[in-house]
Amino acid sequence: MLQSLTFRRTDGTLVGQVNGLPYHIIQSDPLWPMAQAIAADMGDELLFEPAPPAPPAPPLVPAITARQLRLALLGLGLTGAQVEAQIAAMPGTPAQREAAMIEWEYATTYQRDHPLVVALGAALGLTEAQIDAAWMEAATI
Repeated sequence: MLQSLTFRRTDGTLVGQVNGLPYHIIQSDPLWPMAQAIAADMGDELLFEPAPPAPPAPPLVPAITARQLRLALLGLGLTGAQVEAQIAAMPGTPAQREAAMIEWEYATTYQRDHPLVVALGAALGLTEAQIDAAWMEAATI
């Protein structure tokens, strides 16, 4: 049994309370005629349903310096030599591996979502959660 109406929706349907629970009432629903009559009686008192809240913004992941990255790797028990070995073993052309080595050796800052960071993390056996935690820790160094 329809107990009350709580909102109109922009698509013309209604939201009410049925047996104490929220209930979406559409035109093909047997409760539609009763809901329409109640809505007409309520007039402008029956407000439109508020928009759902926007999803939270993803956490801001800062860029970190080469120093911070290398110290974070050291904290994970990894060395620069291990990273270089993984780069040397990467699939692709020699030019692609050389470009990856240049990124590793000469970048002054690193972005968490950079393809080389993602690929090296996987090659070094690190989970996304481990990389994220180490990254955020490195940002505090």
